Amino acid sequence: MTSQPIKILHIVPEDHPPFVELCNHYLGYFSNPRFESTVLYLTGFETEETKQQTNAKDIIFWELTDNSSKLTLSNIKRFYQLIKNKKYDRVVCHSHDALMMACIVNIANPVFKIMGISYKTAEFSSKFMQLFLYACKARVCLLGALKSVQFDIRRHVKVLPKESIEMSHYSLDYKKAINEILSKTEAINKLKLEQGSYVFGVSHESGSEKDISTILKAFSNTRKEIKQAVLVIFCEHNQYKFIKQQTKNLLIENAVVLKNDPKKFTHYLRAFKSVIVTRNSKIMDVDLLKIMISGLPVIAAKMPANIEYIGKNGYLYNVIDADQLTYFMSFVYQLTAEERTAVKKKMLAHVNGNFTHSVNSKKFHALPMVNKFLYEKVREDLVLKTRNLCSGVLSKKVLQKVS
Repeated sequence: MTSQPIKILHIVPEDHPPFVELCNHYLGYFSNPRFESTVLYLTGFETEETKQQTNAKDIIFWELTDNSSKLTLSNIKRFYQLIKNKKYDRVVCHSHDALMMACIVNIANPVFKIMGISYKTAEFSSKFMQLFLYACKARVCLLGALKSVQFDIRRHVKVLPKESIEMSHYSLDYKKAINEILSKTEAINKLKLEQGSYVFGVSHESGSEKDISTILKAFSNTRKEIKQAVLVIFCEHNQYKFIKQQTKNLLIENAVVLKNDPKKFTHYLRAFKSVIVTRNSKIMDVDLLKIMISGLPVIAAKMPANIEYIGKNGYLYNVIDADQLTYFMSFVYQLTAEERTAVKKKMLAHVNGNFTHSVNSKKFHALPMVNKFLYEKVREDLVLKTRNLCSGVLSKKVLQKVS
């Protein structure tokens, strides 16, 4: 007699990058016949593009608006009915709201296990979240996408044992990532650059004026040495005014190109000689691995994701230290062809040894927490205990209405 597959529901907050790629990453871990995966997108509209981009046969769109509250009573009731009708065995939550909703329903109907995945620090630290995690602690585990995120969760979430809070690095669909990169000629033409220029590509998604000011000052410092250099900055349109004024003040406006839509930065990698990365210090960055597999010299701000992923295979600078960044920009400019090849080989060896899907999948499934989450049955004898524990704290009305 063939055993039934484990039914896994992924709750994803948005139907666009980076969450589609992050969801696909974990779907890849559950791609064998033992598992049957479904994806629930909380926001975004049902489109063929999203369906094609999502590596799951069954996809559900709730089509909530981005700025609407996800934790309404109607949504909780809707999720309760979904669990009841589809009988999912496991729920993987890719955001704070998704985890809260799963925990609330799990208290009323504790027949499934929960894995909460955090891509940034302080996501699960609220006292309200602690309450629901405590109520479901026999059926919940947490996963950080970075070591720094795992440490942060363990520091704030004292209601769960340490062995229920683990870490698993992100890995990339390398074939897809490589296919997205434009040819060198096309990238240079689209950016309207001159052939032969030394191009520093800047991925500036943090939005911090301090971050970009450091880069502009460092670039200004290199102008005497690197006369043919161009700085191409991918940033949000609302940052244009500030950056343009800075370039004017530093007399470098003719050597700086601004490009809207930072999410397309990695498509232009072949136009660059080196890459400078400034990132939000709190969130996991999908594009970082795409930059790394290009083999280009990478200069990056000392932030958690950059430190963990790039490490000694790139050049890490203090965010406000323009002199240090100037040194690294001059250093990578002076690299010979042989030295650039050595940098590329070192980076690709680092990626292949630590961040491929096969490597990370083995590490993920080797975690005792993951094996417990996937293969240990839910203890139904804890149902009454859980409800009694929460009855004096949680709203009886909510539990009555959703059940």
